Amino acid sequence: MKISAVIIVNEKSATLERCLKTVCGWTSEILLVSNSFNKISKNLVKKYGAKVLIFEENKEKMIRMGIKYSKADWVVVLNSFEEVSIPLKIEMRMKLSSVMQNSVNVNILKNDYDIWKPKPSIETRIFKRYTWQKSNKSAIFNNSIREWVPQVLPEKPLFKKQNIKKILVIKLRGIGDTVLMTPLVSNLKRYYKEASITCVITRPGKEILKNNSNVNRIITFDGFFDTFLQVFMAGRFDMVICPQASRKSALLSLAARAPVKIVNNHNGRNYFTTVRVGKPEEYEDAIDRDLDCLRTIGIPVKTKKVEVNLLKNEKYDIRKYGFSGKDKLIGISVSASRKNKMWFKERFAELADKLIKDYNFKIIFIEDPKDPDALKQVIRLMKNKPFTICERNLRKVMALLSGFDLFIGNDSGLLHIAVALEIPSISIVGPEEAVIFNPYSEKDRHYVLSADLDCKPCWKDDCILPLCLDAISVDQVLKSVLKAVK
Repeated sequence: MKISAVIIVNEKSATLERCLKTVCGWTSEILLVSNSFNKISKNLVKKYGAKVLIFEENKEKMIRMGIKYSKADWVVVLNSFEEVSIPLKIEMRMKLSSVMQNSVNVNILKNDYDIWKPKPSIETRIFKRYTWQKSNKSAIFNNSIREWVPQVLPEKPLFKKQNIKKILVIKLRGIGDTVLMTPLVSNLKRYYKEASITCVITRPGKEILKNNSNVNRIITFDGFFDTFLQVFMAGRFDMVICPQASRKSALLSLAARAPVKIVNNHNGRNYFTTVRVGKPEEYEDAIDRDLDCLRTIGIPVKTKKVEVNLLKNEKYDIRKYGFSGKDKLIGISVSASRKNKMWFKERFAELADKLIKDYNFKIIFIEDPKDPDALKQVIRLMKNKPFTICERNLRKVMALLSGFDLFIGNDSGLLHIAVALEIPSISIVGPEEAVIFNPYSEKDRHYVLSADLDCKPCWKDDCILPLCLDAISVDQVLKSVLKAVK
């Protein structure tokens, strides 16, 4: 089943690209319908592979013509200032093939800074090909099209440097999310050079920020009440930033007693915030979502580079294990935070065997101390004997990672660490949206393998039939390996 997107462009719009991002990749075609070529950027047409239709008609007739010229089974109609939400994308792809009616009604939401608010009535926005009718017989979908009003960002910083001396950053997420937070801390310190920055993070995340020159103090989250007390005892702060807030981190922000609180939940639950951060783009990457906290208060963003820092005495030459200077060392981790993010053990084994036998690469597996059986199962399936690292100290693992020529893994914390260490990488992404959580470039030899399926993204802990991982073949990974190690 094919789905087309018809986008009505009645005026030059700064939000058109945001709209295009939400339909690009999963629709079979994009039709931009307008009454003038001057309202549509040629660069956007080329970038997103869109077709342009020009009709000097009213809006209703423009919609009819867009549907008429579509070649898909179904058509979703949008204005240039709207976007298809990810839940609606999934619902359309999963349900449209079984809809008996000729059209579908959806809710329309409009953002008020950080909150999506429903408009009074639902609208008919999805049509069968060559069909134009609005009636009570339309099917109804649960999810929404979103009308987005851009947030006006300040031209200069809202808070003077001399008034911000102590800053608290709270992010209670995993290792990978802590790596993705480092550009926020870097830009924050670049502007508030004299300010002291304290970060509240999970215990594993502490190893990521260790030796980071932008961070003055780290408080690890060891239970809510203990952490609340530590933050309170640290004295009053001038600013608190929670870039990916939960209820816990929002409540912890109160312990800082700061006059400026930037609590950004992305879903409108921005408890206790004094500065409202606008809704992110539906496919905005995780680094930019964090950096939106700074843009909202006018702090210039100069870098998006992730970083982890190893001291000289921490660095270790992995070639001391008996590898020559000519050997290509490829590290592989088969684990991830959830089972449904883990590529199949049979394919990891086949890939490693091919790299050893056909290319004489040296394969070094990194065991996950929380899930050692995952690696043992892969090694049992192999015909060749790989090297393995069984190390519980994350800093030592990072030191060993720094000596690899390439790192291959699922979407995991180690993958993000490898990128931060500037090690070429191949990320195998299953159920997540790769563009959001793997915002890295092939220009820097970071390759992301991800399949576009109707059920993506999903957040299940396990999956009976993980088609998203099944769609990624050993040959695909092998081709990326050969590109990365040139």
